[in-house]
Amino acid sequence: MNLLRLGALLCFGVIVFLMTAWVLSDPAKNIRTDWIAFDTTADRLFDGEVIYRPYEKDVESLPYLYPPYALWLVLPLAPLGFYASFVASVSLSLGSTLAAIRLLGRLAPSGLLSTRTALVVAGTTGATITSALIGQYSGWLALGIAASAYFTVQKRPFVAGASLALLLLKPYLLIVVLPFLVWSRSWKMLRGAVVASGLVVASSLVFGLSAWSGFLGNANSMLDLQRENGVPWEKMVTAHAGIVKWTGLEGSEAPSLLLWFVIATGMGVVVLRRWTPARFAESPLWAFGALALFLVAANLRLYFYDGLLVAIGSLLYFLGGRPAGVRLRRLGGVSLLVAWLGLWGGVWLELNALVPVACLGLIVAMSGETATERTTANGSEALYGKAESVTIS
Repeated sequence: MNLLRLGALLCFGVIVFLMTAWVLSDPAKNIRTDWIAFDTTADRLFDGEVIYRPYEKDVESLPYLYPPYALWLVLPLAPLGFYASFVASVSLSLGSTLAAIRLLGRLAPSGLLSTRTALVVAGTTGATITSALIGQYSGWLALGIAASAYFTVQKRPFVAGASLALLLLKPYLLIVVLPFLVWSRSWKMLRGAVVASGLVVASSLVFGLSAWSGFLGNANSMLDLQRENGVPWEKMVTAHAGIVKWTGLEGSEAPSLLLWFVIATGMGVVVLRRWTPARFAESPLWAFGALALFLVAANLRLYFYDGLLVAIGSLLYFLGGRPAGVRLRRLGGVSLLVAWLGLWGGVWLELNALVPVACLGLIVAMSGETATERTTANGSEALYGKAESVTIS
């Protein structure tokens, strides 16, 4: 076991021990994190009560903000008691995360000797632990990206597109992804995404049309609630949050939004270059890696636990090869380290502003050719074995 893998495991072990001790010190109080909103919603569902209702701060710890089709994920919690519901939420969150990492591990080129280390590092980030501990759905988002990348490489584009329907948990993420599928002319993937998304939405009708009317009717009040409470910049991992923290423009919304728009647009252009039909077919892992990082950094509002997508994007960067140029290779290596530090310290040390910086660095590193693309273009053997392009239609 090399030092990097050992260090990751030790860091993971220490944090898990400390957080477990913290939870056990006062379980009834300390486990009342985000998952409590899911548990409360499950109880309402089980009792036949109205699910979407005006938020009462004195009665509820947190409001339930997800669309009606997400109720399938809270349904298993309905018959469970308080502590069993917590364990189930953590298990579902952690299980989906590990499934995503395991899928990507199966794509590792045979010549990449440190793959196990990369998998361990990705699986022991702060985002993995926090998203699991609070029972958030970040693992399902990660699984959607990972499964789509996996099935693309396996030349099953319709299934790859259908996997992206998991991003419907946060619909604005899927809305951003669809134009990239069009840009790369991945028509089978696009059909898979549309069909699967339609089926997911249709499945929510089991909970009644009243669930949708309640959700839509409650949307404005939820937005007002978030505006009243302000944006917790220290919990965000977006480029906008980084701009606010680095520049001190918290009270100047227009300048910070303008700067964010310029940076996000530039990042989007770079990612689109990786998603041209030819380059996407040559290196789909880098295409999905850049997209995952873009979904985080270019968002206006994404919390620290969704930084799990950064871990997935970093892993896709690692598995997809390495830049042909020395400067981009160094930039990628430094960015991986910065991402690691940002995902660990995003909550406890307020290092969340490092995350979008790492995303930007990795996206730029993936803008050039991979070593595999360079050697293949020169007619020589690829660095990590014979490269195979993926034809998507």
